[in-house]
Parts: sequence; structure tokens; C-alpha cells
Amino acid sequence: MKDIVAIVIWSKPEHIRLARAVLSAYLRLKEIKEQDILDLELGLNEALANVIKHTYKFDSSKQIKISFGWSEEKRELLIAIRDYGCAVNPTIFCHVSPPNPYKEGGFGLYIIKKIFDEVELVNLERGNLLKLRKVFL
Repeated sequence: MKDIVAIVIWSKPEHIRLARAVLSAYLRLKEIKEQDILDLELGLNEALANVIKHTYKFDSSKQIKISFGWSEEKRELLIAIRDYGCAVNPTIFCHVSPPNPYKEGGFGLYIIKKIFDEVELVNLERGNLLKLRKVFL
């Protein structure tokens, strides 16, 4: 995978828009359909919001590293989200069920799991790495 774009944002909710804009521009270069771009922006939004809220507890002095990689041969997008917060249970994506529509919150993991073909969370010595994969047929 040679076509990679990487950015670093502060863990501020308003910086999620910057990451979404980079992803959107990147995917337009790959001629991805607009609806797919919107879906992927939503998935990225939810993943970053979870890092900011749950891992960093809204500490805006922390950084999040994001990379977008594209494989033309496989027509796939790989997104890596790296944080330096406390360890997150890597099995949280294993058994994600539809959230209760009458309860506020709880949709993030479900949305991420529905949008991406593969979701993997890896605990690192310091922080976590979330790997998201989407294949375009």
C-alpha cells in the first residue's frame, strides 16, 4: 500500500471535521461514490468521537494520529486511528448488537461495525490502534 495520507489532530470534537474533510477529499480522488463517502465520514466521526470521549475523557491536550491508505489493486481503503490513552478492551467490536432506539447514545460501535467490512482494535504498549477496512466492489 503506497498511497497513504496521514494527519494528526488534537482530541477536540471540532477537529473531527478536519479529519472528515481530509477523508472526503482523499476518497473523491479515488472516484468513490458520494453516498459511500458520506457513510465513511460518519464511521470515522463515530470512531474519533469515541476516542475523544471514552479514551481521552475530553482532554484536548492529547493527539490522535489518523492514516488513510488506498490499495488500487484490491480497491480497498484502510484507516488507522492511533491514540495514546488508556487501554480499551479489544473485544468491544466482537458482539455489537443494535442499540436501544429509546436510549440516548450507544450507536457509535454499531455504526462503525455496519459501515466498515473489517474492524480491529489492537492494544499497544501505550495506547490503542483501531484498524478500519472497507472494500469497494
